[in-house]
Amino acid sequence: MPTILLLTYDKFVDKEEFLKKLNVFAKDFWMKAKPSMFDEHEIVVSYFYYEDIEKVVGNFLDEEALILLKKHNKAKVLRKVLIFINYKLRLVEIYRGHDEITKRIIAKLEELLKIKLKPMKISENALISLIRKNNELKQAFFKNVNGYFMLIYKDKNLKRSKEFEDFLAKHKSSLFAITFKPRIKFLGKDYAITINALKSSIKFSYVKFKYRPRYEIRQVTKLIYNSCIKSVGLFNFKIKK
Repeated sequence: MPTILLLTYDKFVDKEEFLKKLNVFAKDFWMKAKPSMFDEHEIVVSYFYYEDIEKVVGNFLDEEALILLKKHNKAKVLRKVLIFINYKLRLVEIYRGHDEITKRIIAKLEELLKIKLKPMKISENALISLIRKNNELKQAFFKNVNGYFMLIYKDKNLKRSKEFEDFLAKHKSSLFAITFKPRIKFLGKDYAITINALKSSIKFSYVKFKYRPRYEIRQVTKLIYNSCIKSVGLFNFKIKK
């Protein structure tokens, strides 16, 4: 399951403009955009690009095998990145972590749509709101505490720990990531998600999906969005500078 990057943007763009501008074909990439079948305010974008085969399978094949593949015009592999855009919430989800491809996608979206994308700002208050409103808290990550660059609290459910509650009250401003079981409709059992406020990202863990879990992820992103809205106020919702 890839890391999902959460971003927001600075002006309203309607559905038709997304569909018009994000169906493009270029030399080094192409994009296909279509309305979601499950959310009337959502656009599904597929970003396709070619990657050198050495980057994809270089660690698994020896040099001779790579040379043979290139001889048969198999030097590149077609890759796809999924992007979901909720134009009502001005929320963008890129199914990929922080890397050069992600930067390229962001730059292309900004160029085509004439918008400015910024990582969603998830405050410590938003994280605490998510802790209070959801199920088991498995991990909490703090930065720059007691001389440590990073400190991690772990337990089956930290919400039952008075020691953790006291620590959180004292070091609330240092909280930057949590791993917890969200209160959503879900078809699995053992799972959790990690929200990293520094990276504006979410990731599922302790679970193996047999399908693309868009239904669950959409619920999680809306939980985060609502917590961010409530933590700063509806008309003061911020994006990172």
